[in-house]
Amino acid sequence: NDPSAPPPCTQCIADLLFRGADPCIADANCRTPLQVARQFRCAHCVRTLEHSVQLWQGWVDHDEHAPFSLPNWKPSYLVLCKDRYPNTGSSRDAQSVTVSCYNCRTILGAPAYAFRVVCPCCQSHVAMTPSLQMAIYPNPKLQTTGLPDTAVPTQVVLLPMSSEQIEAKPIEDPGLKSFAGALMEGRLRRALQSTTASQQGGPPCTFGFTMKILGADGSVHCEHSWRVAKNDERQNLLQMLADPARASFEAACAETTGELQQPEPRIAQPTEQVPPV
Repeated sequence: NDPSAPPPCTQCIADLLFRGADPCIADANCRTPLQVARQFRCAHCVRTLEHSVQLWQGWVDHDEHAPFSLPNWKPSYLVLCKDRYPNTGSSRDAQSVTVSCYNCRTILGAPAYAFRVVCPCCQSHVAMTPSLQMAIYPNPKLQTTGLPDTAVPTQVVLLPMSSEQIEAKPIEDPGLKSFAGALMEGRLRRALQSTTASQQGGPPCTFGFTMKILGADGSVHCEHSWRVAKNDERQNLLQMLADPARASFEAACAETTGELQQPEPRIAQPTEQVPPV
């Protein structure tokens, strides 16, 4: 027996996904299949499920802001993916969800486990879209290719679906000009963000951006900074973070378009990149 071979549960998940099982439906305990796979620490199952729901994934530098702290870039693996439908999970949470009609802006009640609602005013079909999450995995081996071999992320950031509760903007690219400009404006932390390298080495990531999660009153709940290897990757992530609801909807539309040409299921190995399905 090959110890690196995927276990039978991973093949079962791949078969279910190929036959149309939706991995964004939460059970009565508010757990999605991805959360269960992480709980049981099955890296093959986690990679397979993440591949089916990911909007972007790759090796990055990560810096989580803390009060009065200097930048502490750490090489990490980031997965931006779909989380769960808001009207699934516990009965109380699932029955208190509303959605806005994209055509006439009527606010509609979304019954539990209903993934499409008909607007009574304009008869438009309004689809439910899953919320998004950002899963951060450590990179102790300083990998630059492949996938992480751990099943449990060090942190999961749940993204608000309202664009008014999230802010994302680029960090100036490293250089003497950006460093001096930030210092003159009294922004020491921002100046150091533009110049300091990762504390532990890892892949070269130079194109940075910051992300803030805001409360209803505008207060900052958390703030993270990221650096990626290419500018187009940064622009793609900034566009998705600017409007998570639209990003989730566009991902669902892309999946629907590709359903007729879906290939045979393939299990994601923790040590390899899997081509998009």
